[in-house]
This record gives sequence, structure tokens and C-alpha cells, in this order.
Amino acid sequence: MCGAQSYLPDKLELSATGIGLNEAELQANSQLQTYVVQNVNTNAVLPFADNEFDAITYTAAVEYLVDPFRSFTEFCRLTRPGGKIIMTFTDHWNNVKSIRLWSELHPFERMALVLDYCARAGMQDLHTETIQGLLRPEDDKLASKKLYADPVYAVYGTVL
Repeated sequence: MCGAQSYLPDKLELSATGIGLNEAELQANSQLQTYVVQNVNTNAVLPFADNEFDAITYTAAVEYLVDPFRSFTEFCRLTRPGGKIIMTFTDHWNNVKSIRLWSELHPFERMALVLDYCARAGMQDLHTETIQGLLRPEDDKLASKKLYADPVYAVYGTVL
């Protein structure tokens, strides 16, 4: 899922395709070469060929998937064998839109839940990473309220 930001390093030379709900945000994303406006909760089948992508990143949206097993299976279909799927999320989400279970879990239990999604979809070589304790940038709109940035959690693996 994507919006006005892809959260990819600017140094990467790649061709990026975004999928999101808001066309204006996708158009504003300078890292995208192409994009598709689609709600994966109402239509999980994405308009791409099997094995079309080297990697898929899914940022700050896994907590909103109503049928995660269907979505993860689709992500695996789209990723070439040996390719990576990387899911990232934080402690900051829209509690009204997220699945109820998400708010009831500890952050590390959320990583375990996403690991389960990955494993059930057939991904291998699964890993987790957590980054926390970083100072919030001065230009962050919450810098005057919160000293530290939200922790970032990642779950990633390889498609067979």
C-alpha cells in the first residue's frame, strides 16, 4: 500500500509501482513510475502478472487487511521466486479502521501475527526487526509532544 510517500530510500535506483486508495496521493509520490488505485479489501486480486515484481513492501497497512491470507497469497503470486516481501508497521494506526484483534495485541504479538500470515502464504526464511528509541526529527509535527519517534516493526521473508 502506498500514498504520497513510499518510505523507500532515495538512493535506490528502482522502478516502483504503488497501490493505494487515494489517487491524488499516488500522483504526488515522486518515487512511483506507475500506480494503481485499488482497495485490496474489496478486491484482493491485483492487475499484475505472476512473478512480476522482485520485491513488495507493504507499509503501515497490514493492520487494515480484512482477509490477510488472501492478500498475502496474492503478494506471493506477484513476487518472483527468491523475491522478498517486507511488511512494516508502527504503534501508530487508525483504531477505527484496523481489525479489532490488532489493538488487543502487544507489538511483538503483532509481529507474530504477521509472521503467521507470511508462513501461511508459503513464504520462507522469515525474519523480524524492530527499531525504537530514535529521537523524533525536529521538523516532525509531533516533536514538541513526543521526544522519541514511533517504533518501527518489520516482518520479511522470501517467496519460493
